[in-house]
Amino acid sequence: MNTALRITTAAAALALSAVLAGCGADDTGDKAEGTPAASASAKAGAADGTAAARPQLKVADAYIPAPAKDTMGAAYLVVHNSGPVADRVVKVTSNLTGETQMHTVKGTKMQQVDGYDVPANGKLVLERGGNHIMFVELEKKLKEGDTVELTLHFAKSDPIELEVDVKPMTYRPDGSEDSGKAGDGGAMHGTNMMHGSDSMHGSDSMHSSEK
Repeated sequence: MNTALRITTAAAALALSAVLAGCGADDTGDKAEGTPAASASAKAGAADGTAAARPQLKVADAYIPAPAKDTMGAAYLVVHNSGPVADRVVKVTSNLTGETQMHTVKGTKMQQVDGYDVPANGKLVLERGGNHIMFVELEKKLKEGDTVELTLHFAKSDPIELEVDVKPMTYRPDGSEDSGKAGDGGAMHGTNMMHGSDSMHGSDSMHSSEK
């Protein structure tokens, strides 16, 4: 009688142990499955956030005033950045013979620069009397009605390709006409605009609006 009781008790204990072990395995399995899923979700969110945190660039109001000189010309445009990250124009290329440069104006001197900053949630403005794209050593004079292919190269974003029309010399994108003031790149920088010494033209070379 005592022997039978001991066997029954041992069997019950063994069955209980098996049940508990099974529960423990299920709990562990749930955690093992849940952890990678949560981690994958977090990684996906992080990846999406990183992808979204980039410059968002768009170019508008690009034009080239018909130049007064045969071998030179200037282009103007606006780069809008609606993204939370700044970028930089590091190079400009074109389909024109000669060289395409980036210039800035300081006082009455124009200097070649190696790039333009495009602020986050802001814009870069290339305009008459200020920053502008310069075409030099052209083999053929640009005339009204011509189209120039421009490519803006950026530090972070993909290049942006443009087809820019050559407009009348006095054209402005806001509809007003240019006054032809000194320092205006569209009129070949005016009669008083001088290139700085770091320019390819040298500090003693002055560009006149006359041919």
